[in-house]
Amino acid sequence: MAHFPKPFFRSVRKLWYVQLNGKQINLGAEEAAAFRRYHEMMARPQDKPIPSDAVVSILDQFLAWLAKRVEEGTKAQRTFDWYKAYLDSFASFGDDRGRVRDLTISKLEPIHVYRWVDSQKGWRSGKRGAMIAIQRAFNWAAKAGLFKGKSPLASLEKPQQGRRELLVSKEAYQKVLDHVKDQPFR
Repeated sequence: MAHFPKPFFRSVRKLWYVQLNGKQINLGAEEAAAFRRYHEMMARPQDKPIPSDAVVSILDQFLAWLAKRVEEGTKAQRTFDWYKAYLDSFASFGDDRGRVRDLTISKLEPIHVYRWVDSQKGWRSGKRGAMIAIQRAFNWAAKAGLFKGKSPLASLEKPQQGRRELLVSKEAYQKVLDHVKDQPFR
């Protein structure tokens, strides 16, 4: 038979409490209100700890590691923001075949990343970068020893890098040349 926590009265403090997840929660002094609050709490789904083999656990740990590098000054804040945007998007993705939040590392496959990228209708470019961000988190986790073996995304095939064409105006080119005094370099 399952055990459910029940409210109890502490006469020293003249308050009602319930113990959930090892913590005593104050329900108040009035018995009826305390039981009402208790029933409301029990009706809400309880936050379950994230298992260490969950995909989102790896993403969270990678972001925590990256945030520490930002604090130390070895990584830029914009790098963290870039990864966070992609990792949060991937973590919240779900389709008719399931949600990423429910996946464990052993169940993660490149097809999950492909489906996520394909579902992003507004992305004309950036798909390669998105895939690199997810793959990087799992490569880091494998190197950090968070799971045995290589990354489940090691074989992820990414689209080719697009060409960047930036034409420099004649005025900008002349401005650069004006600053160069070394004739052979010019």
